[in-house]
Amino acid sequence: MLHAERVALQGILELHCAEEVYLAVMDSKKPEAVAAGMRLLGCHMHSWSHQMLVAMALDRLSAEEALGSVLPINNRRPRGGSSS
Repeated sequence: MLHAERVALQGILELHCAEEVYLAVMDSKKPEAVAAGMRLLGCHMHSWSHQMLVAMALDRLSAEEALGSVLPINNRRPRGGSSS
């Protein structure tokens, strides 16, 4: 399984587990509780997006490494720097 797939499934599972509590907080109509629930959701989405970015970078590095071991040395792309 790719890293990005694992992180996506984990994030969906976390949201599913918190759904009942989140909806109960929203139904309470208490401004402080609703604000805290929205902040918690925002923090979760921020953390999840960061984890997805890292996972996608790891997947790309893994793919490049796998391709790099197949390609001849003179056909490999240089890492970093500017292309002339």
